[in-house]
Amino acid sequence: MLTKRYQRSSAGFTLIEVVISFVLIVLIIGVGVLSLATESARKQITKPAGELKKYARRGLQMAINQRRAFAIQLTPDSFALREGSMDTAGEGGIDRFSSDSFDESIEDESPSGMLGAYQLDELMTLEVRRWGEKYFRKPEGDAWVFEPSGICEPIGIKLIHEKGFIEMEFNPLTAKIQEQSLVIGGKADRDF
Repeated sequence: MLTKRYQRSSAGFTLIEVVISFVLIVLIIGVGVLSLATESARKQITKPAGELKKYARRGLQMAINQRRAFAIQLTPDSFALREGSMDTAGEGGIDRFSSDSFDESIEDESPSGMLGAYQLDELMTLEVRRWGEKYFRKPEGDAWVFEPSGICEPIGIKLIHEKGFIEMEFNPLTAKIQEQSLVIGGKADRDF
C-alpha cells in the first residue's frame, strides 16, 4: 500500500524566521551605534586631556632648559601655557592672573608670554584640586607653575563633559600622569 506524503514547500520563510532575523539585525545595529557613541564620547574627553599632558610636558621641559618659570594658566573653559616672569612675580615665581584678564589674553593673537592656549568645547569644563585640597573646584585664575629646578606642584585636574569625565593626578617631579580614571556614561572605562 502506497501512502502519499505531503511535502512542504521550502520556497519561502515562515513568519517566525523573518521576525527572528529582524530582531537580530536590530540588535546588531543597536550594539554598533552604542559602540560608536561610546567611542565618540571617549575621543571628546581624551583629546583635551592629551593636550593638557603635552602642555605640562612642554612647560616642564622649557622651565628646565631655559631656567625660567613657566605655568599653565587654568580657567573653567580653557588652559594655556605661559612664560612666567621672575621680575614681576610674587611668591612662587609667577603672576597670579585673574580669570578675566586671562580670558582676554587668550583672544589676543600674540599676547606676551603666551606659548599656546586650548579652548574647551562648550560642553566641557575644567576643575582643579591643588595640593592639600580635598575636592575639585573651578579654577579662579589658578596657575600651575613649573620651576626651573624641574619641580612642579602636584595637582589634580578633572575634565567634565556631559557624557563623562576624566580625572588626572600629575606627578610633581615629571609632570606626567601618575593616576588617571575615565568614566563614560556613569561606567568606568579602563581601555583608554
